[in-house]
Amino acid sequence: MSWSWSEYFPYPDYLRLFRMVVTELPEYYRTEPSEGTLNELRLYSHITWGDVRVGVLMAVVWTIIRTLLTVLIFKPVGRYLELTKSNQAKMPESAWRFFFYLTSWSCVAYTLLWNHAEIVRDPPKSFIGWSSDMEVAWDVKMCYLIQGSYYLHGLVTVLILDVWRSDSMVLCMHHVLTLVLITLSYACRYHFLGLMVVLYHDFNDIFLEFSKCQIYLKDRGNKKYMIHEYLANAGFAVFTVSWCIMRMYLYPLKVLYNVLPSTAKIYYKDHLPFGLECNSMMWLLMCLDIYWFVYIVIFLYKIFTKELSEFEDIREDNEEIEEDKKVKEEKEKNGAKHVSGDGVANGVITDTAAINGNGLKKRHPIPSS
Repeated sequence: MSWSWSEYFPYPDYLRLFRMVVTELPEYYRTEPSEGTLNELRLYSHITWGDVRVGVLMAVVWTIIRTLLTVLIFKPVGRYLELTKSNQAKMPESAWRFFFYLTSWSCVAYTLLWNHAEIVRDPPKSFIGWSSDMEVAWDVKMCYLIQGSYYLHGLVTVLILDVWRSDSMVLCMHHVLTLVLITLSYACRYHFLGLMVVLYHDFNDIFLEFSKCQIYLKDRGNKKYMIHEYLANAGFAVFTVSWCIMRMYLYPLKVLYNVLPSTAKIYYKDHLPFGLECNSMMWLLMCLDIYWFVYIVIFLYKIFTKELSEFEDIREDNEEIEEDKKVKEEKEKNGAKHVSGDGVANGVITDTAAINGNGLKKRHPIPSS
């Protein structure tokens, strides 16, 4: 399987992309034959009730698998390792997502990069021989069932099971948007573009959830295990770099650029439905990517300005943060009289290295003999 670097990594030209969007989409809407979105759904979308039933059934299966993993593995491990109360509640969520994203992204990457590599090199080829009732390859259909059922399951669990955070509402919007995109792209046979959206979005989620798991595992019992901080930092570094490459670079230039009418019709000249709708939803997804990228920038800023001395999830809800602070302060207060070092004043460790950020805070000091 031969490929060239330039085919997978096109020359960045965001300005040209923006100009094409501004000029082409209004023109497409004005000139393309269309009887309205509802009529186009009736004419050009094909999805069977069998597909819907299998998707809903798989969403139930995902919920059962998550529940079993949480009850039988994740929670017992959290209790055995003596994680903090809030980390015991949050660790199963991240462990589950890490398991799913690693599994599902591997399936999508294998399907696209191995079985359909020509589509990744030249996305407009996905429209060759297009028809709204064309057969979908079994491997592509399986990837769609996995993705669609997971986001249906994920929407329910964010609302009911997961810990509510400052961006949970945005996450719900993301799940709804992704579910609509998955359903629409499959129904109107834009399935390869749908899989490319997954390819460029889910990879960094693997390392985000991996890093969060390491955060939760770092403080357990009466000890701090620094190996988990190193792993969390490494995972976050991969997450940040992959976010910039895949979501901020390859997604707009491989997907948003190639779903525009002029590029989509390189190999297919007839009417392609839902051009305005698909483009609008994919650009909305890009806006959500930029929204979350702001969190990354804020986190990096806090690290560089030493406002944060260690990796943590800046999205956590205030109640959990205050609870962990109270537990930490209580432990420090109870153990302060045993601390040896530069001194203690009013229950606060005055170790010079800790104050200056040159050493580790002694959350659980060892009693002096």
